[in-house]
Amino acid sequence: MSLPVLNQLVEGPHNSQLRLLEYLGGGAFGDVFKAQEEHGAAIYAVKFPRLVADSHMEMTSFLNEIRAAAEIEHPNVVRVVHVQTGPNVFPYLVMEFIEGGTLRSRLDSLKRANSLPDIGTLGKWTNGLVDGIAAINAKMLHRDLKPDNILMDGDTPKIADFGLSKAVGALTRSRTFKGGQHVLYMAPEGWRLETNEIQLDMYAMGIIWFEMASLEYPYRLPTDPYNVDTLREMHLFGEPRSLQDLRPDLPIAFCHIVSRLMEKRPQERFPDWNAARDALRQVWGANDTIAAGPIPLVDTLLDATQRVHQKRLVRQLEEEKRRAQLREENQLDEFQRESLLQSLRAAIQEFNKRSSLGQISESPRVNKIDFLLPHSGSVVLSFFRVDPPLSLRRGHVRYAGHLTDSDGGGVNYLLCRTAPHDLYGEWLVCRARLSPTVKLPPRPEPFGFPSQEIHEIERSDLMSHVYYVHFGGDLQEAFLETARACMNRALSDH
Repeated sequence: MSLPVLNQLVEGPHNSQLRLLEYLGGGAFGDVFKAQEEHGAAIYAVKFPRLVADSHMEMTSFLNEIRAAAEIEHPNVVRVVHVQTGPNVFPYLVMEFIEGGTLRSRLDSLKRANSLPDIGTLGKWTNGLVDGIAAINAKMLHRDLKPDNILMDGDTPKIADFGLSKAVGALTRSRTFKGGQHVLYMAPEGWRLETNEIQLDMYAMGIIWFEMASLEYPYRLPTDPYNVDTLREMHLFGEPRSLQDLRPDLPIAFCHIVSRLMEKRPQERFPDWNAARDALRQVWGANDTIAAGPIPLVDTLLDATQRVHQKRLVRQLEEEKRRAQLREENQLDEFQRESLLQSLRAAIQEFNKRSSLGQISESPRVNKIDFLLPHSGSVVLSFFRVDPPLSLRRGHVRYAGHLTDSDGGGVNYLLCRTAPHDLYGEWLVCRARLSPTVKLPPRPEPFGFPSQEIHEIERSDLMSHVYYVHFGGDLQEAFLETARACMNRALSDH
């Protein structure tokens, strides 16, 4: 395969020959050249995708998609006039050439001039884009809608680069999202690696329309634009700014449409583009002009609806973020719980291997394990979440275990995290004893605290208290000591 170079002749539509005249630029999906018919005046754009497909199946899927793209003809879609494939040649697409630049460059120019698009222009652009994306989504998902992939033919927007996302499938497979979708326009379901429907493109279109109307991005961007985790959280849980506040002259019903396109849950967006088109035409009218003015009270009610929706959205996002954080914390804690149990089981296995007079066995229950000791009862290890977390001098504890025998002796296992970025934490053994200066009924020592008393550890660590606590010791050692103390007490009882 030979890489494309300037002045190279390539095959075009209807067996024509095209000469590559000028390199127009490149992006995530490939490099674009301006080309002219060798024996004619027609000008085209030729795109060479940056293929990294690593299997025949992946290549076939990509080629099928760009061939389907060539079947889409619509005034608001950049027309693909030829798809070239074959042995010893890079697959490429020949498209109509649009001279007006991209929507991104148009918006940047308006922003530099401190000039917002007028209402009539917004109507023309949004009506055109909803028709164009509907034509594309009738055959495929775009997957990479953004202002850079919308070309401007005068004041007519034309959507480009549809059908190309599979070209970078292998390249992005190890990243946190499907395909090559730009992280600033990717819907929450894309970040969650869920099944993609046309609502994925609706979310991106909502952000584009927000930018068109306000010349501002709807979310407050993180200080580190390359922090993928922060960008993911922004889309999943971030509250978009109010378009109505940024652009008070907009019809409130248009702000409703943009908000609905950007809903976090796909099912809360429009069911299809026909519904979005109908909603738009209620705002702009059929000819890209504002429809007859609404009854004043209706406009007031629309405004109230927007405010109530925003308030509900804030509460919903806070709750979803809390639930997502809790799920992630539980997964991390359960991972560390299994790590602790593996360590204890290694010690038990060593004992069982060497003991001829009895074995230690397990009897699991919900959040508990009974370790049955030979001829002498059992010790129980209970796990629980600590809420609010313990604030100890050495770190924070949100998950703990209580190892105890029937007489109350035992220890606590504390999963301690020393810093906010410490995802996994480290297990500590905590042994508690009664302070000798306090008159309390004697109890087996050392001992641990059950979930309802676990904050005694925090109080004992930070100030003088009726208990004093000691942190340290081997995890296996703490288990074996507790088992031995249990067996010794059973021996003395006999």
